[in-house]
Amino acid sequence: MQILNSTKVKSSFARIGRDVVKGKSPVIVRFPFGFMKMERWEVPEEVPPVAPGTVRRSKREIELGNTLGDSL
Repeated sequence: MQILNSTKVKSSFARIGRDVVKGKSPVIVRFPFGFMKMERWEVPEEVPPVAPGTVRRSKREIELGNTLGDSL
């Protein structure tokens, strides 16, 4: 993991950002007041909610759901 100072990152932020995203290796940036970590992050796909009535649960599943699993 690279550790860079803030002046180097300011001068070549676009290149460093591309390297982080393409190479998947995080970079630590050192500031006078602390540190910042730049790393790749993938946004998860949004899962649409299930339409009401499409999923059926058994009586046992409903009982376990109502007791927070105490009866397991």
